[in-house]
Amino acid sequence: MGKNTASSTLDANALLLFLLPMNDHKCWFTGTKVIKKRNLAFLYGKILHSFLFFVFLQKTFLFMNRYFLSAIMLFLTAVLTHAQTNNMLIDRIIRQLQMAPQEKTYVHTDAADYAPGDRIWLKVYVLNALSHEPVDESRYAYVELYGPDGRMADRKRIICRDGVYAGYLDIPANAANGVYWLHSYTRLSQDMVKYQDAKPLYVGGVTARHKSSAKKDAKTPVAGSGLRYERTGKTIRVSTSLVGDSLMLLAHCRAYPFYLGKISRQQSVVFHSDSIPQGVVSLLLMNGQAEILAERLLFSDNGSELCRLQVAREMSDSLRLALSIADLHEGEQADISVAVTAAASQQRHRVSSIVDHMLLLSDVEEGAERVGLRRGSQADVDSLLAGQRWTRYDMSRMLKGNFVVPKTIRETSQTIGGRVRTLLMRKPVEGATVSLISPQAGVAASAVTDAAGKFFFPDMDFQEGTQYVLRAAKNTGNERVELVVDEQNFPPFSVPKTTATESVPERISSDEEHSATYARSIHLQNVDVTGTRRNSATKGNIFSEMSDMSFGLHQIEEMDATCLHEVLRHIPGVFVRDNRCYVRAATSIYGDNPAAIAIDGIIVDEEYDLDNIQMQDVARVDVFKTGTTVIWGSAGGSGVISITTKAGNYTEKEVDMPNIKRYTPLGYQRATPFALMPGAQQTLYWNPHVTSNRIAVCRADTFTGCRIVIEGVTTEGRLIHEEIELE
Repeated sequence: MGKNTASSTLDANALLLFLLPMNDHKCWFTGTKVIKKRNLAFLYGKILHSFLFFVFLQKTFLFMNRYFLSAIMLFLTAVLTHAQTNNMLIDRIIRQLQMAPQEKTYVHTDAADYAPGDRIWLKVYVLNALSHEPVDESRYAYVELYGPDGRMADRKRIICRDGVYAGYLDIPANAANGVYWLHSYTRLSQDMVKYQDAKPLYVGGVTARHKSSAKKDAKTPVAGSGLRYERTGKTIRVSTSLVGDSLMLLAHCRAYPFYLGKISRQQSVVFHSDSIPQGVVSLLLMNGQAEILAERLLFSDNGSELCRLQVAREMSDSLRLALSIADLHEGEQADISVAVTAAASQQRHRVSSIVDHMLLLSDVEEGAERVGLRRGSQADVDSLLAGQRWTRYDMSRMLKGNFVVPKTIRETSQTIGGRVRTLLMRKPVEGATVSLISPQAGVAASAVTDAAGKFFFPDMDFQEGTQYVLRAAKNTGNERVELVVDEQNFPPFSVPKTTATESVPERISSDEEHSATYARSIHLQNVDVTGTRRNSATKGNIFSEMSDMSFGLHQIEEMDATCLHEVLRHIPGVFVRDNRCYVRAATSIYGDNPAAIAIDGIIVDEEYDLDNIQMQDVARVDVFKTGTTVIWGSAGGSGVISITTKAGNYTEKEVDMPNIKRYTPLGYQRATPFALMPGAQQTLYWNPHVTSNRIAVCRADTFTGCRIVIEGVTTEGRLIHEEIELE
């Protein structure tokens, strides 16, 4: 039986791929060498040189026998025609990649086992799905915690800070024992429903590991559907049992085509294991019409996508570690996160690493259910990939020129939107004014509805807990309309089914172990210390800058006022009569109409008594005279006195008005530094973004050992994972 040597064919097909714009994507052509866009100028020069040489040959052939010339031209035409056909297929793949880029996410947590009430410290790695290079075009990443019953326990939006998505989730104190799932995604990656980026976490009690359906006696060759491969030493032979003279083999890794050539029943293709990319490789058998006849997945684990990190323990009274990466390329940088857990957590579960997740599980439909699978067993991996298809992109449609347009785009900011409609017929109201205010956050804006009655407040960026008040009115000032705010949508997630194959010992959480492990340590409950910035009504607060007069917390405290009426008497142009407040302005010189009172953005009834609000609850007082009350609508025609409470969620009296909505969207999580948590699960050290080659770990005097897990990725997409046990 004949064979094609893949290494020689790779060089022949390289020219076809170089003709295409790669947009800084990583490609493999010869071995594992990475060729980037900056090298294309040289390659284009070579192509131009070849073209000029071809013209020179053509001029020379004019002096030769015309029959010989015809034969030569016929040969060159056939070669160029064949090259153009291959170029068209590859061009379609590249075009689809450019039209619909994809992202992968992976969550590194400080531990794998927790107790109810523990805090999960985490970092989300967002990588380009093709090159595994870290990307930060998506401003936010999302993490969700699901319990054994499939219900969501918590959801957080993590903002990218200096290229790092780091935050935490809190396990409920009444959480049931079992397997919990941590789901992560970006808006760009949320539509890949078949590839759930999830990892299990084990909380308390008796839990279950995942049963691997891989057969231990799985052997190569793996056959079926007319395409098979066989591993022999350092080579992989790909063959087909189908009959045909126009069969082609397309091999790609994560949609990067690295081989395109003929294959037949008599002519197999042989790859050297070190010359192909690392990861899940898809072998596609096609006919002359670019129809896929068979597909086979194999796993390449040659280490070309890995970067090794060395850890050395320094001799000192405390635990100090020295980190070094010897094989970084010139200009290459590494982003790593480090977790150190005490000995009490060592004999627990070991979930898949960033290497296993990115190279294997994230490219397999059943990857989420096989999170415990590691690359160590080739038989398990072969069994997992047998019978599966690679479907991150629809290759059958792509090769025929039917491209898929992405449903979502990268999320670069937050948007608040909705619609305004009439009360009776629910018809859209065009030209209505919608005002948005958040006295607590100091935000004020307005928008006008379009022909469909829709409005948008783009480029918003708010923290979690930020509350907004939206008010709608027609362009005539009539407020008899209904305001509907669009709720945030999140992708569904189904908890993978698990099979109990072995029981895990009940979590050790007794006072005896706690005392034995931390005998000479004093552990205090975490105390969250928060403060209110003094003089909050100064510049930088958009809401206060729009007002005519503002009193911040510091000014209110200096007044030593006992009630709000005393504060208002200090404001020029404002006076109090019969427990009502009046603002002198151009349209109300004599103050005949009382000013509107707004508490945390909601205008209350004019009969409302300000004495109901205690002075210790007041954070700021803003006064809006006529002309600056546009954000309050027609209700602020005689001026508005806005009172912001420290809690920011005043709800003593609900306002049931269809044109006013109070809305608290999911904002991004505030930056919180790592703090030691008490309990049997003890994370001694957590750093989601290591910037030094040395780290110091806090520990108890009775330190008996620890487990160190380091994960990361380099700027060239090489993955880092190290696990170390210290005694």
